[in-house]
Amino acid sequence: MYIRAEPAAMDEFKRKVKLNEDVLRFLCLKVDKVPEGRSAMMGSDQD
Repeated sequence: MYIRAEPAAMDEFKRKVKLNEDVLRFLCLKVDKVPEGRSAMMGSDQD
């Protein structure tokens, strides 16, 4: 998932994810350029 947001919005996003008991682990990274096309997760036909 790619999100473009201000640092304050990302801090709030991370806070809410930490409070969600359905989320075991998460990782937020800053990237300079978002890759084109579908991600590996979205490209899979498996459900």
